[in-house]
Amino acid sequence: MGAAARTLGDAWFDARQASRHEDPPADERRRAELAEWERIDQLLAAAAPGPRTTPDTDGVVRAGRAADAAAGREGARRPLRTGKGPSTGRG
Repeated sequence: MGAAARTLGDAWFDARQASRHEDPPADERRRAELAEWERIDQLLAAAAPGPRTTPDTDGVVRAGRAADAAAGREGARRPLRTGKGPSTGRG
């Protein structure tokens, strides 16, 4: 049983317990939470089994890695700032 299914079960339990008490704002929030977890459960059930994506094949991840590498190379070419700049004569 996955985490989403466990959470959906918990949400159902909370909704049943809460139905015994009258608290309209809290009840509305519980219904919304329950609907959200039901939707997540449906999406996970509809998803194809197996790996969804891997960092090595995901285009967004690969582009981010390339940008990080380029920024690293650019940073290596700049002189390090030591915080000791030229004196302004103030102070």
